Amino acid sequence: MGRTQSITRRAVLTGAAASSAALAVPTSLGAPAPVASTAAPETAIGALYRQWRAVRAQGWEHLSAAASDASNAVYVRLQRRITAMTPVTPADLAMQIIVETDDNESEWRDTFYRRIVRLADGS
Repeated sequence: MGRTQSITRRAVLTGAAASSAALAVPTSLGAPAPVASTAAPETAIGALYRQWRAVRAQGWEHLSAAASDASNAVYVRLQRRITAMTPVTPADLAMQIIVETDDNESEWRDTFYRRIVRLADGS
C-alpha cells in the first residue's frame, strides 16, 4: 500500500511562505519600467474646449466695455465652432454639452438637442 500524506495547517502555511519568498522581487532591481501612456490624443474639440475654458475663466467684470465685447466675441466664436463639430469621443460630446449650456448656466438650443438626438439614433 502506498503512503498517504496528511495535509496539516502547518504544512500549508509553511509551503505558502516558501512559495511567497520565491516570488518576491528584489528591491535592488531599481524602479519599475515606465508604463506606456494610454491617454488618447487630444481631439479638435478638446483643443478648442481648452481655449473656451480659458476665455470663460478670465471673466468680464474687470474688463472695459470694448475689451469685454472682444472677449465675448471670442467666446461666442469658440462656442459656435465647438458645437458645430461632430464629436469623435464621448468626452467630445460632454464638452459640447458644457459649451452649449454655458457650463450649465443656460439651456441648450432646440437645434442642438435635435442634433444630439440624431447622433444617438445614428442618423
